[in-house]
Amino acid sequence: MSDPKIALVVAESAQLRQELAASLEHEEPHIEVGATVPAGPLAVRKLEQLQPDLVVIQGNLAGDVVRELISELRAESPGIPVMLRMPSINPFHPQQTPVNEGFERRITKRLHPPFDEQATTRKVKPLSLPSVAEALEEDSEPVSAAQPGASEFARRPPTLVKGGPIDAIVIGISTGGPPALAEVLPQLPPGLPPIFVVQHMPAQFTSQLAIRLSQQGQVPVIEATTQTPVRPSHCWIAPGDYHMTLRRESTSVLIDLNQDPPVHSSRPSVDVLFKSAADIYGSHLLAVVMTGMGCDGLEGCEAIRAKGGHVLVQDEESSVVWGMPGSVARAGLADEIIPLDLIASTIVCRVQSSRQKILTKPVSEESSR
Repeated sequence: MSDPKIALVVAESAQLRQELAASLEHEEPHIEVGATVPAGPLAVRKLEQLQPDLVVIQGNLAGDVVRELISELRAESPGIPVMLRMPSINPFHPQQTPVNEGFERRITKRLHPPFDEQATTRKVKPLSLPSVAEALEEDSEPVSAAQPGASEFARRPPTLVKGGPIDAIVIGISTGGPPALAEVLPQLPPGLPPIFVVQHMPAQFTSQLAIRLSQQGQVPVIEATTQTPVRPSHCWIAPGDYHMTLRRESTSVLIDLNQDPPVHSSRPSVDVLFKSAADIYGSHLLAVVMTGMGCDGLEGCEAIRAKGGHVLVQDEESSVVWGMPGSVARAGLADEIIPLDLIASTIVCRVQSSRQKILTKPVSEESSR
């Protein structure tokens, strides 16, 4: 295992600094917090002393404070990677992570110099649910936006769907996951196959995440429990500190939970779910790898593709960290590399096209705009 990246955490209060450091190390095993400091001159001095690999700043600080702080940090260490991260003391409070249309959401995103405030704040514009639902009834083409640099990754050309309809969907996600899931899951209509999600998150927050997402959409989102029978039009999220696996019993598929050792320092692990689902569903499985640090999910996607399944990954531009999806894309395992706001509609279109046993070709760059 490679050496961990050293992070300097900057936040207003001691409580927030402690919380950000704890959640960062829990959710991102590849990161080790070297020090925590308040914003201001002390942060710059600590940067000089510590020489960290990246700086993590409390995401809901005032914009002028963030701009001044990043300017000072980069004057000391030009090009230092900076991430804005929301505190998770109450990560689903609407004032911290609003997901309703018309609100502005500050998203955790790696910044590239020069600092651009617009890169950290944008309007939330959910997909129109009726248009997504209609895709289950109409023969429509999945949108595949052209991505800068995407051609450097090996991508399987569109082909006829083999193995029949998609019977299950698995999603792996980590850093920046709750806001991203809040943009995708509420847009999915009833009638889809069962959905299984691994989100790297502390145990005490996965149940809140499931409740919040369930309230926003038409597909029930549930924190998984062991020996739960799988049903269509439902979504299960792995509880924190438990791996989620699937097994077949007679004609039913059941969810199992375990506390086997962490994989890639993570429990739950995306790889554990993906490999288990590949064994059950084979070529009838669709995997989606979204924003996250590290490479959890890469081995699982290899297993899914070996069984003839399908893999989508989130693009770099819309990802908070393009570690997990990037590793899958670079390995040539991704059928499509798509932006966050097109993931829901692409899932629906692929389910629809698989039921018709035809995968329509991606639209042109001009049509995708």
